[in-house]
Amino acid sequence: MKYKPTKEHLSKQIPEAVQSINALLESLKQEIGADDRYVSLLLDAMAEERVRLHNKAETNFGFR
Repeated sequence: MKYKPTKEHLSKQIPEAVQSINALLESLKQEIGADDRYVSLLLDAMAEERVRLHNKAETNFGFR
């Protein structure tokens, strides 16, 4: 089922989540001394892992 954000999600919850994520990333950069490139690579690796796990779950029918 495809996700369809509600008006409240689009006007409030999603922008607040994006602001929180950006604040968290800025905090991470300051704490570990990372630059934008490093954070970008880290996020890319995390996204790739999520896609890999999602694809694995879709093809796994529980057969052993």
